[in-house]
Amino acid sequence: MFKFKRILSKNFWYELLQNITIWKTIKKTSKFSSFEIKKIREEYNRLKKTNRIFIRDIQSEYHVSWCSIILSIYKACLGKGMKNADAIRLTEEIIFSNMNAEGISKFIETALDKSKDPFNFIVTASKQQETNFFGNTFRFSRIKDGFDSYHVHVNECMYNEFFKENAYPELMTIVCKWDMISWSRGIKQEKHKIFFERPVTLGLNGEDCKFKFERILLEKIETSKNKTL
Repeated sequence: MFKFKRILSKNFWYELLQNITIWKTIKKTSKFSSFEIKKIREEYNRLKKTNRIFIRDIQSEYHVSWCSIILSIYKACLGKGMKNADAIRLTEEIIFSNMNAEGISKFIETALDKSKDPFNFIVTASKQQETNFFGNTFRFSRIKDGFDSYHVHVNECMYNEFFKENAYPELMTIVCKWDMISWSRGIKQEKHKIFFERPVTLGLNGEDCKFKFERILLEKIETSKNKTL
């Protein structure tokens, strides 16, 4: 039964796709020799085994795998004598190009274009992700949940715990950047009438990650204008 549930989980397929594509992406950078890529693969497999403490459900299997590949690439960069900033930059480049950030952005933009209510679409998608993608290794608090506003905070983040436990907290600069260069870029404020921001994160600021979605209503704008007259 568990194996069947794993196959039905999107995260299972995300991990499978990552494991198929990432080695080609690393090779394309031409920064690593065949021997170094072999070492990255070995370190990746080692990290997955030693961090099984973070696997609490089907969803978290992918999260541990993703964090492990980030860390194994980063450690390989440091092993080549790169400075931390350069190692982070190259790791980020490999990870984001492999995950097709631009393609995800365009997918979200198209979905919002086709939706009768873009705000409701993005909020519903966010709520579904909490359970279907993130799972039990993350904890969310819905601060506002109304017709005009949806504010959700991430109180616990498995990514943050993973990199702290493995003594590489600086890699949260990569993890926290993903939202801002992928799906959120598909939200076009003027076109979709949605204001989005994520001003702070656990990994970068030490505060709960704060995701804010606001519906932009013409009535509100007009009312605000009239009050200033």
